[in-house]
Amino acid sequence: MKKVIMIFSTSENTGAIQYLHHQLENVFESEIEIEDVFLDSLSKSQKLEADAYLIVSEDILQLLKNNISDYSKILIVRRSINKNYLADVERISDGETVLVVNDSVVSSLQAMYNLYELGFGNLNLVPFDETKPASIYDGIPVAVTPNEEHLVPEGIERIINIGYREISFDTLLHLAQLLGLENSRTYKNLILNSKTVTDSGSLLYTKYLQELLKTQALSRTASEGNQAIVLCSLGNQIIYMNPKAEELISPQSAGRNIETILTFSAGAKGDYMQTEVEISGDLYSVDKSPIKLMSETIGFSYTLSPYREKSETSKNGMFAKYTFNDIVHRSEKMDLLINMAKDISKTDYTVSITGESGTGKEMFAQSIHNYSLRKDKPFVAINCAALTDSLLDSELFGYEKGSFTGADAHGKIGLFEQAHGGTIFLDEIGDISSHMQLRLLRALQEKQIMRVGGTRLINVDVRVIAATNKNLEEEVLKGNFRDDLFYRLNVIPLHVPPLRERKEDVLPLFRYFVGDKFADLTEAEKSQLTASSWPGNVRELENVATYYCALSRLPVTAPCRDCRICQKTVPIILPFILTLPGLRLYLPKMN
Repeated sequence: MKKVIMIFSTSENTGAIQYLHHQLENVFESEIEIEDVFLDSLSKSQKLEADAYLIVSEDILQLLKNNISDYSKILIVRRSINKNYLADVERISDGETVLVVNDSVVSSLQAMYNLYELGFGNLNLVPFDETKPASIYDGIPVAVTPNEEHLVPEGIERIINIGYREISFDTLLHLAQLLGLENSRTYKNLILNSKTVTDSGSLLYTKYLQELLKTQALSRTASEGNQAIVLCSLGNQIIYMNPKAEELISPQSAGRNIETILTFSAGAKGDYMQTEVEISGDLYSVDKSPIKLMSETIGFSYTLSPYREKSETSKNGMFAKYTFNDIVHRSEKMDLLINMAKDISKTDYTVSITGESGTGKEMFAQSIHNYSLRKDKPFVAINCAALTDSLLDSELFGYEKGSFTGADAHGKIGLFEQAHGGTIFLDEIGDISSHMQLRLLRALQEKQIMRVGGTRLINVDVRVIAATNKNLEEEVLKGNFRDDLFYRLNVIPLHVPPLRERKEDVLPLFRYFVGDKFADLTEAEKSQLTASSWPGNVRELENVATYYCALSRLPVTAPCRDCRICQKTVPIILPFILTLPGLRLYLPKMN
């Protein structure tokens, strides 16, 4: 923990002192310890020891020469005005005389300079000096004060309180550098703090933010040979282009809004975007995603890749057809989940998707692949619960010729090898045997596989996405699932909520499944749909929608399936399978 000493002339203005403490703690959190020292009670022989000294005024600097040995640790605190309080000042008429009132004439002068620096040169600002008779301020109609209203002379008709002045961005930045606290959390807090401060040092802030933006983006985004990367500010002004982007977009475009250079479709809006643009007659796919410093968005990354028709892997069926745009929803839960999945997509980390059967786990897996830098590479999916142990082993890892009876004479390439450079989706991962868990663990740890009957290790570059409807943590505790494999898979967990927890999505999904027939639904039928608990989730809802398309009515079912809980009288029906040409429908059992 770093020690910071704040030095004031007196301890009289406790409110302002506590306000400055609060601001420092918001930025540096528990990494600093703050001690207050007051000149009027400081002896000349008292030595002060700290990692940094903050003084609120230059005029007290000379008074500290006997107390502080290292002047390089001293920072003079620049103050700024909270932008939330400036609207009333902006409404003051041009040329108006305004009294600026603070707890000392020096502080009044500083507040006056702040206002002038912020562009209020249209006002005649007068600094308040409490040592002078109040009568000299007679006739001044307006006073501006940072929470010192009690000092405003009587007779002032209008008082505008601009709140305690805050520590400026440049002071906080220099303090972070002096203390060696330049880390992600401090950066994030600095940016959050700057959003409320109207700082005349905006040029320094802009330069700092641009450099931070580039550092954060380039730490996670390699300069892929065939991809053009453009980094933009929150206002979409271009601040960086990699060499490939400069080939496509003129280097003179720096500083311009990217939307004035590239023409995106009308529907391509928001923090996340997938679209196409034409540049010099060639078509490029564009992925836009936010660049975040922890949870705070500081800019945007645009990745432009040459557009390809279906690749050979697509023609062979090894491709993902779903994108995030295909996930029909209206609920905030799904919004947050999709945004999180988009952030994850740009990494190569292993993802574990959990959720009940029928919630759409594979749709998320495919969407993650299609939003990633691997989107032009294979997407290979396998249901681990559908195969026996030996079949799953040979499917995942392949086998050498003659390795077992009935084996192909030429051997077989496994799914891990086929997915090289792309993504493999392991569905129902919770159902694999302990033997397969061990085999899979090595593939994840070493990124190497060995074919059945083989003797050589094969390197594979594969992003793994696993899914299960089981609680793997419980399975680990029961001894059914290896804990080391669980931690390898559970690097970034995503949980898809069941439909009963996001009822806002029921009707939009039903509309998607039935199309124009949605207009035929009565209000009672809509209520029946939203009242159901949907134990089969989206898959069950789709079955009901198919039933509705075929028979123009909903199946006879209860709005609440668990009558033991709600104690309602519900119609009793027999479970059955309705068979139409090419159609098999599931209707759930009643309790």
